[in-house]
Amino acid sequence: MKNIPDNIKEIFRNYNSFIGSSLISLAYSESRAEKMRAKLVFSACNHSLTNNPWRTVEINIVNVLDICAKLKKNDLHRISSGVKLFHVGDLWCLDIDGNYTGGVPSSLKQVRQEGSFYVTGGSVVITEQKEEQIAEHLMKTVSLIKSAYSAGIPDDEYKAVLCILYEHMSDRNLAETMSFYTGQDYAVVYNDVLDVGSKKTAIQNTQLAMDKLMNAGLLKWIEEG
Repeated sequence: MKNIPDNIKEIFRNYNSFIGSSLISLAYSESRAEKMRAKLVFSACNHSLTNNPWRTVEINIVNVLDICAKLKKNDLHRISSGVKLFHVGDLWCLDIDGNYTGGVPSSLKQVRQEGSFYVTGGSVVITEQKEEQIAEHLMKTVSLIKSAYSAGIPDDEYKAVLCILYEHMSDRNLAETMSFYTGQDYAVVYNDVLDVGSKKTAIQNTQLAMDKLMNAGLLKWIEEG
């Protein structure tokens, strides 16, 4: 990672180049002040901290020139060989799971020919979620779950809680909330949410979980949206 700022190198080192992490979302926007901005959000394990906690890391590429992302709809991309950040001429390139001839590409032409998931642009900004942070609009749900399960959710009630909340939340918001509360990898929880949503598996203890959530204020939570 030549010519990469030390703080960015540290993030990539702490997260082991995001190997084994998950790409939660890829979005882009455009404004008068700047050209297109791409935002990639990852759920990744921070290997530099005790217990290797999972954190959310956001990488923004500003003044985007190219975006190539070959993903299936609603696919949660699990990263196998890592994320690379490098310069191609005056541009930054963020590449996911790329396998280039000679290692790091020497030109934008090579990136376009051999890459399958990359973003190029004028600058890059990386932010990582610190401990005890989650999107503000999800905090009410976290508080509801904490009130119902102050000592943690028993394994035999976990999917019952997912099933009850599933009717009122998007897949990703529910996965993010439960991942935050339980400390599990987002990708694992997301797959559990999809399993619950498919209704292929019988869910046990739903009434027990419902009683606990009702006592914790489920109806008020639903009304407040």
